[in-house]
Amino acid sequence: MIRINIFLVGVYLATAPDAEAIKLEAAMVKAWEIYVQLTEKRIEAELNSTSGFLRTDFLPPGRGVKDHQDHQQRARLHREDEHEDCRWP
Repeated sequence: MIRINIFLVGVYLATAPDAEAIKLEAAMVKAWEIYVQLTEKRIEAELNSTSGFLRTDFLPPGRGVKDHQDHQQRARLHREDEHEDCRWP
């Protein structure tokens, strides 16, 4: 079965039409460059920070804990809904 799958993938790749490249507009290239610069600046600040490296380390005090508690509550509710028909009397 694995040999057949590998063979079929090979046939597909050998016969797949060539993808055409799109022309990037100047505004699109400029937006990408700005995104890269801002991301590199953010990463540099995170790496140089003495307060930590997790996303929650850069949130206002108490916010990371609240996000975690909210996530736990949603996960618990999801588990209860998922198994509602399986409850014991």
